[in-house]
Order: sequence, then structure tokens, then C-alpha cells
Amino acid sequence: MQSMLKVTSGALTLSLVALMALACVPVDEQVETGPPEINYWEQRKGNCEAILTSPQAYQIPEVTDCMKIWETYRPVGDLSVDMRSMYAVGFSLAWYKAKDDYDRLVAEAALGRLCVPRHPMGEDGKIKEEVPQVLNCSVGSTAERAPQEGEAKAGTVTAPVDTVADTRGTVRVEAANEKRYKKAQSANKKGLKSASNKAYGKAVDSYEEALQIYPFYVTAKYNLVCALAAMGDDEGALQNLEELYTWDDSEVSAKLIKARSDEDLVALRDNQKFKQLTGYFRLTIANGAGDFGLEHIQRISTELTNRRYAIHSMQNDKKPRMHPYIFYKPGFESYAEEFKTILGAPKIELVKIDWDTLDDMIIMWGQQEASQLYGTDGQAAPLVQGTRAEEKGGGLDDMTKALKDTQGSVEGARDAGEGTTEVVPAE
Repeated sequence: MQSMLKVTSGALTLSLVALMALACVPVDEQVETGPPEINYWEQRKGNCEAILTSPQAYQIPEVTDCMKIWETYRPVGDLSVDMRSMYAVGFSLAWYKAKDDYDRLVAEAALGRLCVPRHPMGEDGKIKEEVPQVLNCSVGSTAERAPQEGEAKAGTVTAPVDTVADTRGTVRVEAANEKRYKKAQSANKKGLKSASNKAYGKAVDSYEEALQIYPFYVTAKYNLVCALAAMGDDEGALQNLEELYTWDDSEVSAKLIKARSDEDLVALRDNQKFKQLTGYFRLTIANGAGDFGLEHIQRISTELTNRRYAIHSMQNDKKPRMHPYIFYKPGFESYAEEFKTILGAPKIELVKIDWDTLDDMIIMWGQQEASQLYGTDGQAAPLVQGTRAEEKGGGLDDMTKALKDTQGSVEGARDAGEGTTEVVPAE
């Protein structure tokens, strides 16, 4: 298979920028999945935050280097329209002034992933920021058109819905005989060696050879996904990941969970299909029952973390809830049903999200006793506002400590943060 360069939404530069390339941890045998929420951007950004927020004060090579690191490691789903517009200044500058055509392609892709048109450059050579009124993620970054009904307004982000059909485990997997399996295993090992040397094109060829020998070789299929993503071929990676999703093999589930934390797949995390296939999505757990709900919130967060789901934040809702809810975006119905089982409450209401929010799913705990704790103005503070469950359990440990410290005292719960949050808009 000929090595290809495909500029798509996310990982673009891994095969050409060797110093910034990170190999997807290739697998030949079962490997325990690591923490699901590792912030690679924070680990590797260096001084890039300062450069990309004030790009016109730096040299173009500094801007383009940081732009490539951004495209490799920085998911953008948490950015508001204003923040996206600000970062687009640097990428616009790179597009106008970079001498390398490849750098301009990367800048174009970065703008496209932000869903922000390229800012104009004035006669003085400075970029003039024009904050867009809408985000348009379905067309190229230079497209300009009138906002259509249902599109996100400034200050909100609504990604196009691209639901994945419920085809998980629908393809019957046939076992290979020992001779064929060993031959496929040999080809897979050749691919691992190539991938370790950042020779992703050769790795892809070897993994495809392994799959020709044994078409349902789960390990080779997953490694193919990783190698394609490392080359910047997001479309090919997602297509093969979706095919793997359909295989009726017990090993597939482990690979889908592993995909949530693989370094080479970081740039796919904003993709709706990737979220639905792997379960890597933005999840908020909210407490609508005050002190009475703390024990339940702790239990839910622990169980979901043990299942390698990444918890984005823990909050207290302003509105008292008399029973639990699971709010979910279209395409996440199966996960909502799974979480309903985990909650184990007698009455749980599943509600589709029909408002603008960055969250893909919100688990809201509620119970009858909540009516004793909240007034209509709501005073309880968020438990651990914005805390993330990150690597080594640090974020989760802090969250759990805060939960334990507030148990048994309504006032303690109110002292744990600065104020309640309207997690779900009032009806």
C-alpha cells in the first residue's frame, strides 16, 4: 500500500514530523488498558500556549511548529467560539506567511477542525480577527455562507450528528487454523517493527498482509487503525475501527476501550463516530439531591472510572431532582442504557439532549429527599467543579476526597465550591 498523506480533521503530521510523532502503542498480545483521560497536549505543548495565543509576537517557524503539535495532541471540543477564533489567528497567520506549502495545508486543516473561517490579513501584515457568528463544521475553513436554521450560535458548539448504526458484534468471526494464524502473526510482527521506527506506510502494508492471511485477526486490525491514524489518514482509521466494531469477538471490546487512551488516536477524539465506537465522550456527573446524593455520586463515578470512562466534571445542579436522569446526545443511546443499569435506581428517566452543550452525556442523580435541601434559588455548591479524572487517579482521588469530606453535612456540601450550576437548562 502506497504511503499516503491525507490532511483531515486531526492527526496530520505524525509521519513527516518525526520528532513529534508518537507511535500508537502496538499490540501483539493483550495489554492492560491505561487511564482513559491523559492530557497529552499539557504534557507536550511546551511554550506553545503562549505562542498560539499571541502568535503575531513570534516568528513564523515558532508558530508553525506549535501548530503541528496542536494538530497532533489538542482536542478542540471544549473550546468556545471566542477561543476558537483566537487560536485561528495563529493558524491564519501561518497560512498567509508560511513558506512551506505543507505548513499551509496543516494551517488549513487546523482552521477546518476549529470550524472557523480564515481571518483576513491587513495591509500592515497583521491578522484581523473576525469572530464568526456561527460555527460551520461541515465545510472547509474558507467557506462563507449565511447561518442555517439549527446551526450553533456564537458561544456554543454543536457538532454535526453522524450516528453509528448499532452493528456491534454482528459479524461472525471465523477462527484460523494454527498454520495460518502463525503466518499472520509473523506479518503483524513485521508491522510492529516498522511502526516502532515510524515507518507507518510499511507498517500498514504488513498489517494488511496479516489480514489477507487471517481476515479476522483482531490485533492486526487494531494495529492497522493506529498506523493509519499515525499517517494522518483519519478516514481510513475510522473505517477500519468501525469494521472492527462489528466483529463478534471478545477481544474487540478490550481494543475499543484501549482506543480511548492510545496516543496516536488523540486527534480523533473530537470525531462523533470515534466517540460512539469507543465510548470516549464528554461526560458530566451532576448531583441534584444535595447531601443525600453524595454517596450515590461517588459510587457512580467509581464504577464508571473502573470501566475506563473519562469523567469530565462533577457538579451540583441548581434544580432539585426527585429521581435520576440520563441526558444524552443522539447516537449515544446504547451508552445511556448501559449507564442506566450501572445506576441501578428504580426510576431513571432517559432524555435526549436538544440544547447546545459541549457534553455528550449528563448523568443527573436525584431522589425524593432533594425537596428538603434546595430552595428555588439553589445554593448548593458544585462538588468538584471542572475536576477531571486524569492519569494515576489524581483527579479522581481529589474528587473522592471532596465527596467524603462533604458527606453528612448539607453545609459541608455548600462549602465545597463557589455556587450551583444550571447543568440542564430550565424547561
